[in-house]
Amino acid sequence: MPGLEKSSSAFLRQAANSPIDWWPWSEEAFDKARREDKPVLVDVGASWCHWCHVMDETTYSDPEIAEVVNKEFVAIKVDRDEMPDLDRELQMAVQAISNESGWPLTVFMTPERKVFFGGTYFPPKDVMGRPGMKKVLFYVLKLWKEQRDRVNEISEGLKRAIEEWKSQSIGLADYDSLEALMNQVASSYDLEYGGLGNSTKFPHPTVDEALHERTSPRTTTSGGTIAEIVQHECSHT
Repeated sequence: MPGLEKSSSAFLRQAANSPIDWWPWSEEAFDKARREDKPVLVDVGASWCHWCHVMDETTYSDPEIAEVVNKEFVAIKVDRDEMPDLDRELQMAVQAISNESGWPLTVFMTPERKVFFGGTYFPPKDVMGRPGMKKVLFYVLKLWKEQRDRVNEISEGLKRAIEEWKSQSIGLADYDSLEALMNQVASSYDLEYGGLGNSTKFPHPTVDEALHERTSPRTTTSGGTIAEIVQHECSHT
């Protein structure tokens, strides 16, 4: 351990020479976190993910960030293609915290594997209103060292919420509410270039799953139907 260069995952092998001491998702990694009483940083991505490589080449290659991560955290890399169920669960947790989902997925967990903070892409420093990873790391450390009760409260609440969420079927959701949500998503869809909104685009797997789960023939304010959007997304993946 870590031994990422021998991994079956190209995404993990690419991290073998990173200045950060990445571990694969394993009991050994969480044992180390428990022994050393450290929070766990989990980076979920894939070899095909452009912004995952950007974050590796900028954020995680920053010497100051690497030093803090290696000293204060146990860092784990996860290939979402090899662990889709874990990815789905972590996506749900991060979306509940930050209203974000996609890759790269940045997750902070307790040694007991409970999520208490997270987001998606974090640049090295603050840029265009998005917090930099340095600020995020120090915020998480302050929370971990000075407000452990708060960490436990957040993580337990998220665990209960996810268990309840997983037990429910989207097919049982209120029809009108679901239709309103789908039309809101469709109205912000960029039919020319794909993705949501007009600025920098990130994957939104939870949204994609919802769109695939329920298509609608009605036209939205973006000028396309839900079904057309699903077809457009599939043709660009």
